[in-house]
Amino acid sequence: HDTYYRRIPKSALADDAIAGIVAKLDDRFSNYFDPDEYKKFKQSQNSEFSGVGLQVAQDPKGLKVEVVYDGSPAKRAGLKAGDVIVAADGRNLAGKSQQDSVALVQGPPGTDVRLTWLRDGKKRTKTVTRSTINVPVVASQMRTDDGCRIGVVKLAQFSSGAHSEVYAALRR
Repeated sequence: HDTYYRRIPKSALADDAIAGIVAKLDDRFSNYFDPDEYKKFKQSQNSEFSGVGLQVAQDPKGLKVEVVYDGSPAKRAGLKAGDVIVAADGRNLAGKSQQDSVALVQGPPGTDVRLTWLRDGKKRTKTVTRSTINVPVVASQMRTDDGCRIGVVKLAQFSSGAHSEVYAALRR
């Protein structure tokens, strides 16, 4: 550190060293988070984030919408599962990582983002106001199949309190 040609903050050295050690474990269940990543992880565990209310997946053209949360700004704007978001605030998402693309869509509550998406080969563009989104950890429904009533319980993620929500859904 003392004889290197440029100054590197000790915190950056520590983060990179620990990340390297954990990566060498070659264990998909072991991860190291720097402070910013940890903050995002904790936020996701609380099932709350600031954005437009979508669950997305990587797509060569941008972000493919997997789920639109009920009551979200995205739902009010008319986005649907299967749509592909190709631009955010005029910035093309093609070729960007999912993390970088999501970062352009998310932002502080009350701020606007202009989204452009494809549906059935047609482009649509709308300005959407971000808000705080509470992700439903457990979703449940009753349906009938061949005369039998079936309860379906979906667990979106393991987070604090998820066990009680699953239990309540099973009892319903």
